[in-house]
Amino acid sequence: VWAGEHRQHAAHEHGVAHLNVAVEGNNLVIELFSPAANIAGFEHHPQTQAQKNQVKEAREKLGAAEMLFKLPTQAQGRLVSSNVDTNIDSDSADASYHHEKAGVHDKDEQNAHDHHNDEHEHARHSDIKAQYQFFCDTPEKLAYLDVMLFHIFPGIEHIEVQILTDTGQSAKELTAKDYRIIF
Repeated sequence: VWAGEHRQHAAHEHGVAHLNVAVEGNNLVIELFSPAANIAGFEHHPQTQAQKNQVKEAREKLGAAEMLFKLPTQAQGRLVSSNVDTNIDSDSADASYHHEKAGVHDKDEQNAHDHHNDEHEHARHSDIKAQYQFFCDTPEKLAYLDVMLFHIFPGIEHIEVQILTDTGQSAKELTAKDYRIIF
């Protein structure tokens, strides 16, 4: 359901992440979509050990859902599952091209491309998708959700959120100073 909506509405824009939040019964489901640059600091295939370590660290941070999303203690929420998927450390270039195979139109842009060791670095757009499911013993106490992504991944400047609950659907833009979703 969410993935199709995301593809239609979300563009690959550095600094911007997208979050889908659904509350149904005892379940809280969160989907995060972000350019890899917001999370790992770059989008190309890691070429150095330091870059490989950055990707590994980013995956570990993304896996620590309890640090990324803070629920009210009274909701008695616990993480049931999490999944992180990215193509940043994939050797498949086919899935990571943003630009069509049309030639470069601008001479300065061509020169800029010539100066990169990896000629596809600018064309490559790696993304990160993560899914989390929490189970709340007392879902009526799930009054809010604090999204801590800004504090952990400084490359995220704002987050476009779609919220779906039993009472309806809404949208909100989060920032580092306004990071709470109220249900």
